[in-house]
Amino acid sequence: MGKLSADMKSQIISQFLAYQEDIERNRSQKIAASGPRERMAQQDRMVEAIHADDLLGIINAYEEGAEINVVDRTYGELPLNLATAMDDAAPFLLMLNFEGADVNARGRDGNTPLHIASRNADFFCARKLLLKRADSLAKNDAGQVPLAVLDVERDAGMNGGSCHAVLVGGMEIHLRNRRVRALDIEGRRVWQDVLKGLAPGFRIH
Repeated sequence: MGKLSADMKSQIISQFLAYQEDIERNRSQKIAASGPRERMAQQDRMVEAIHADDLLGIINAYEEGAEINVVDRTYGELPLNLATAMDDAAPFLLMLNFEGADVNARGRDGNTPLHIASRNADFFCARKLLLKRADSLAKNDAGQVPLAVLDVERDAGMNGGSCHAVLVGGMEIHLRNRRVRALDIEGRRVWQDVLKGLAPGFRIH
């Protein structure tokens, strides 16, 4: 099969959404009847489908009970992180609608999908993830929030700084929604520093 057009990919995603209730029900039954080995085998199929840009293959593996919130055996990465890193956004858009997908799951080096989108200065994916309540304050194994790994030059060149803006906005919302006490040595400009990911004394209580 040759590469599908953008319209055909949109149609596949629309069809998935139309029948999602049935697919999710079938998935639950498959998971209940299978063991970890079978679910990991389906994850292997899903990862192959992601790299092949095969939306139907991704859907099939998901319906068959593929593990999606644990790192895979080939790349040591989350399936959603792999999809977020793809040049084609279709696998990402599809998987973002999976009820079983955790947008805050941590993959290789503790990175969430939002870390991957930020690292690639991918405004489209970052915005979609934030709309799905991705945690803009999540830290990877290096203690970095997504904003801290942003490719600033690429963002400025490709997006006019839009990725930076949406990440800062997401952090501000999370900070306001949590009862936050942010401290630094001087007690000044802490909000600005926190939103830039620069406040070494930042704490969340």
